[in-house]
Amino acid sequence: MKLEYTILEFLSERDDGRFVELTSVHEDYESLMSALDELKGKNLIVVEDAGRDFSRFGISNNRPKSVKAKIKLNGRAYFHSMKGIEQIKKELRGRSRNRWNLTHFLSF
Repeated sequence: MKLEYTILEFLSERDDGRFVELTSVHEDYESLMSALDELKGKNLIVVEDAGRDFSRFGISNNRPKSVKAKIKLNGRAYFHSMKGIEQIKKELRGRSRNRWNLTHFLSF
């Protein structure tokens, strides 16, 4: 879930209507592709299919390829809803820490 949020944030920040290069978002190519497949399955992003078949030339197809995607409108709405939830979680974590600190000082 964290990687999907990172991908959506990356695409949302760089959205200009064109496809954006995503291979620099995460170093693990397999988990990146898995997250992209999940987001594509939820119809939140569009992935550009730029892969070529080099098996005829004796080159393996199991190599990392360039991955480009762009965010859809419902992907942007989903990202903003997730962003709001993350902010609420941070506020709640901050409140619980403050409460603990207050009880710590009152116990003396």
